[in-house]
Amino acid sequence: MYLEQEHGFAVRDERMMQMARPDYQKPIKICLLGAKKVGKKAFAFRFAKGYYNLDSVLEFTPVLKKIEIGNRHLQIVMVITPSEQESLMHQFARGSDIIIIIYDTTSRASFDTIRPIYQEILPRLPAKPQARFVLLGNKSDLKQARQVGRDAAESLAKELGNIPFFEVSCLTGNNYDGVMDFISSICSQTSTARSK
Repeated sequence: MYLEQEHGFAVRDERMMQMARPDYQKPIKICLLGAKKVGKKAFAFRFAKGYYNLDSVLEFTPVLKKIEIGNRHLQIVMVITPSEQESLMHQFARGSDIIIIIYDTTSRASFDTIRPIYQEILPRLPAKPQARFVLLGNKSDLKQARQVGRDAAESLAKELGNIPFFEVSCLTGNNYDGVMDFISSICSQTSTARSK
């Protein structure tokens, strides 16, 4: 159930969330967190366009995408937390339905930021509606440079409350569809809950 793109384009701020068509619900917000150069912007660009383009990723933050799941019209806004504004992560994460914490599989230092980020964000989020966390290891194609094994990541995901864990390559697209299928299912569940 991959997310089919109707439109994907850059927006300057979250005021775009108010520009929904009448037949769309309130946009589902996805927030990307992580250290510098882990691939947050590359992930957002692939989300918006379906491919990787290093020269253009800087233009896409945040991103608004309109999709259809079944007979539902949904809008998703993806917000990226700038690495230089890590002290404001909780403000970017506020109101998120899905929070994806990304690390670089070739950088142990980026992996070591995951627990502090989670511990910083979680207490500042409202109890309801509860945001869904996802742990994402990027750059899985760089096998020779790997510094973080799957076992370590799976163990951390379990420690953080059995949150879902994926490894992907935003460059090659490896396992990207699997991540998007999971996100699609959460979006569908969120939409169903809001319509009740």
